[in-house]
Amino acid sequence: MGVNIYILLILVLIIGNATFSIVLSLLDFYHKSPIKDQKQAKAKQYLKSNIKLSILSNIIGTLVLLTIIFSGLLNFVDMFLRNLIQNESLLGLLFFGILGGAIFILDLPFSIYRTFYLEKKYGFNKSTPGLFFKDTLKTIFLWILVGGVGLLPLFILFNKFGPGIWIYCWILVSLLQIFAIIIFPRFVMPMFNKFKILPDGELKSAISNYLKSQNLNINIDNIKVVDSSKRSTKSSASLVGLFFNKRIILSDTLIKNHSIEEIVAIVAHEVGHNKKNHIFKKLSFYLFESFIMFYFLSLFLTSNGFFLALGVETFSVHVSLFIMSILYTPIAFVFSVVSNIMSRRFELSADAFSAKTSSSKAMASALSKLEVDNLTNPTPSKLKVFIDYTHPPISQRVNKLREIDDW
Repeated sequence: MGVNIYILLILVLIIGNATFSIVLSLLDFYHKSPIKDQKQAKAKQYLKSNIKLSILSNIIGTLVLLTIIFSGLLNFVDMFLRNLIQNESLLGLLFFGILGGAIFILDLPFSIYRTFYLEKKYGFNKSTPGLFFKDTLKTIFLWILVGGVGLLPLFILFNKFGPGIWIYCWILVSLLQIFAIIIFPRFVMPMFNKFKILPDGELKSAISNYLKSQNLNINIDNIKVVDSSKRSTKSSASLVGLFFNKRIILSDTLIKNHSIEEIVAIVAHEVGHNKKNHIFKKLSFYLFESFIMFYFLSLFLTSNGFFLALGVETFSVHVSLFIMSILYTPIAFVFSVVSNIMSRRFELSADAFSAKTSSSKAMASALSKLEVDNLTNPTPSKLKVFIDYTHPPISQRVNKLREIDDW
């Protein structure tokens, strides 16, 4: 395969991926649907503002990536580090640190604009510049920690034993991922928010009675309230953790904006995720995807054609990993679509569990409020839903709930 073919392949993948993403966003932007009221009109405006920012970010990010790849910058950074560091594995870690830092800095202005202008414009932002700065520092620390713990062992193994060690690298990363999911609720999330046990009162009694009525072995103290209101007025609920460390997280804004019956229905929805082992099923899917990715990487590590095409003088694991992340795009896209289909089915399944064990009307009412409060797009395009949505549109979920009880 000639050098020009390698270059053409990279160009097609990068530009094709960006173009497809932009076209998909534009389909949502121009998707025509009847506007029922002022709230839906506001949701559509919020959607369009986010799409404009996303497209701009996508275009600039793509141009920067093309510049990094075809300007000789990859080789410059690699050779610069080789003059400073002899250890190949540490060199790889710093190489990714520099690239990751550049990407982080590039995204920072968009994050600032999104937080302090776009989100503020639509009444969501409650964060202060000081809090944003602290969050940024904590995020940088976590990325450094994750990079050191996750990437360094991979570089050491691949540099010492070659591509044939890929399955052991996959096992190592899988164990680290499982460990991260377990410790995430207890150590990472509290770095950004405060979590409190539900205070005694009518709500706690109602949730406790629901758990007892269903013979659910869930400790009421594992239902936590998070102070989301210090950053945003948006409401949310989630099931996090794994095995013994599972927790149901309710935002304080959710508790403020919903009735007790609606919150019990939301808790029932999250209990449904737990009862049906959705977290474990998702994890299994992600581990399978990473298995395919590592196998793909092992094949890529036996070829240096792309190095010649991009003007990189020295064959290395870290540059291979960077280039492979671009070539893996089509496979990642397929896995992403399948993952989203699975996630949407899980959401409908959890809705059904909530309807059968608590109240379908209360769950539908809660979803409708969330749609309004969070300015969720009420009428997304079908293609956008199929490819990108992890949750079905609210209208579809409400209709499914209505079918269960026929109300």
